[in-house]
Amino acid sequence: KGKVAIEKQKNAKKATKLLKKTEKKLLLNKKEGVKEAKELLKSRKKKKCKKKIAKKAKC
Repeated sequence: KGKVAIEKQKNAKKATKLLKKTEKKLLLNKKEGVKEAKELLKSRKKKKCKKKIAKKAKC
């Protein structure tokens, strides 16, 4: 019984380590995604600006 418990604990530790790694990766991906989204919004705003300028309206 004792050995089995120790094995389970080891496996649990490994699992949590893996989870933490994947969570970190996901967080990084989220940050990158947010950056990309912001850049997309900026470029969209610029495009809208150009359209407005074409209509001789203030941006």
